[in-house]
Amino acid sequence: MSSFDVAIPSGRGHCWGLAFLVLLQLSLWTTLAGGQSPASAIKEFGLLGTWADDCSTTPSPANQYTVFSLSSRGTIELRNDFGPDYDQMVYSIVDAQRLSHFRLALRQLLTNDDQIALDTVMMKANDRIRVWSSRGSDGSILVEGGTVPSANNRETGWMVRCGVRWANNPDSGFEKAASRTRPKAWQRNVGRSIGGA
Repeated sequence: MSSFDVAIPSGRGHCWGLAFLVLLQLSLWTTLAGGQSPASAIKEFGLLGTWADDCSTTPSPANQYTVFSLSSRGTIELRNDFGPDYDQMVYSIVDAQRLSHFRLALRQLLTNDDQIALDTVMMKANDRIRVWSSRGSDGSILVEGGTVPSANNRETGWMVRCGVRWANNPDSGFEKAASRTRPKAWQRNVGRSIGGA
């Protein structure tokens, strides 16, 4: 008899205890693997609504507006607005995982080109949000540790929650023309669209 055999008690009680532990572990793995829906995770984290660097001024490249909204189908959309000279960038949030009390990981797909995907971690503190990290589907680092490497490691800005709902509000003054061409700055703003600059 080995020392291992001596350390494991035999008998019926041990089998039931071992079975219970195995079921408990499987239950935890299933819960963690399945997690909650992206909509539930985003609601729980408190991201739904309109966010901006400065809610008292209109959207612009220097004052990005970000809207997390729940669609009628129950999916989450992320809409970035850089002002009248830029197309709005609309993402579908296909996954959201709570990493900690202050951080939420998001998988975003651009709605008009699902080949453009971002894996982003949002940080939230005192009802303010900022992008903590963001990687493109090609592995490119857009934001890391709250800084933007392509912008001399400039810190991502904190955004505050705005009290206005402008997505469906014609009185908001933020309506866009039906068709626009993308300025050359659009590519640069893909990085900004995740709050990165």
